[in-house]
Amino acid sequence: MPELARLIRHELSPPIGWIRKAASAEVGEYPRSRTSDAINRLERRLDALVALIRKESDLELSECDLERALREFWPDMTAEATFSVAADLGCRPARLMTDIGLLEILLANVYQNAIDAALESGDDRRIEVSWSVVGERFWVRVSNPFSGAQFDVQDVETTGISTKSGHQGIGMSLIKTAAEKLGYGFRIAGRSGLATFTLTGGIR
Repeated sequence: MPELARLIRHELSPPIGWIRKAASAEVGEYPRSRTSDAINRLERRLDALVALIRKESDLELSECDLERALREFWPDMTAEATFSVAADLGCRPARLMTDIGLLEILLANVYQNAIDAALESGDDRRIEVSWSVVGERFWVRVSNPFSGAQFDVQDVETTGISTKSGHQGIGMSLIKTAAEKLGYGFRIAGRSGLATFTLTGGIR
């Protein structure tokens, strides 16, 4: 596994640098552009994947504004989500110490699963993201319609939510591995055509 991590970084780090160099020469006001943000996120995703492979690697903890992260990690420009803070949090900021790269891998895969399921569910494609902090713990909930009557977490762990050929279970495996490394828990359930993913963890 350590050799695989070195290989991934060796092969992908230079192309990211090439993309950044080309973009900085061709995109106006590059440092403040969405292109720069996307490249930085790609690099952060690579770092987090390497960290997942190197299970013994330390977390790179930093303070994170939960609402900002939830909005920025939304991966799809064509699908929209409704973001809403829980009423009990009010105007208080939701901040936590976390490894932002690993959190992004986790949430990006949760979001993509929700998008894929919603697209197959019919006309109702609403995806809702809510969150709160209670004491020293936070929770995040992602809800979306899905085609079917019900499922539970055991079903998802076996086959995954995605129906893309060759992708079944991969996203859920990344979610599970990232959550374990971060020390977070999650549960998934689907009833009456509505799937709900709930992530919980400590803020420190």
